[in-house]
Amino acid sequence: SSHQMPRPKKEPKKELRKSTSDSVHEKLLPFKNPNFKRSTTSRKGQHKTLKQILTSENDESSVNSATYKNIEAAPSIFPKRKYCDLTGLPCNYTDPKTRLNFYNVEVYRAISQLSNDVVQRYLAFRNAVITLK
Repeated sequence: SSHQMPRPKKEPKKELRKSTSDSVHEKLLPFKNPNFKRSTTSRKGQHKTLKQILTSENDESSVNSATYKNIEAAPSIFPKRKYCDLTGLPCNYTDPKTRLNFYNVEVYRAISQLSNDVVQRYLAFRNAVITLK
């Protein structure tokens, strides 16, 4: 036996009133342009590929336009971040004897057991070769 559930009746759509609700929206959204009209020609689904973007940037090649390739930034006002030479984690400590950066006490204990040759190699990775005494 095929018994179907009765469908709920659809209520007619109510018309939107334009009296007080529009004035409330205008007060809440002052940045919204009331004269804005949506473009009739939609480019939905027509995205540029990375190759198209890069070739268009190469074609423009004007000095004044900022592109991904030519944008320059001012030097940072923040100090250079330090990372642990053994673990790679952000660190706040530097061993005064070896000048290696370390993350915590456990890493400091490991650094204190390293030979001078190994310490020099760690410093060379960081381009901070210091002659240890």
